[in-house]
Amino acid sequence: VRVAINAYECGLMMDHLMAEGAAGEAEGRTIVEDFEGLTEVGLVWISISLARVPDRRWSKSEAVDASFDRRWRGFVKLISDA
Repeated sequence: VRVAINAYECGLMMDHLMAEGAAGEAEGRTIVEDFEGLTEVGLVWISISLARVPDRRWSKSEAVDASFDRRWRGFVKLISDA
């Protein structure tokens, strides 16, 4: 979780992580070996964006893409409001 929070603060986006996964795949590694927790990272990033405390991010672009956000935001909000 700490790594996901640091990546969020540094301004990484899901696209960056997916590109890294594709680069690893080109080198003969599988995405599963290197990026097993891509969904979990996205869930942490949505949780941060829904937090009531202000967050700091070095990028003005969204951390997760719109389709991922639409798919998971309600679930994360349900958990965080419980």
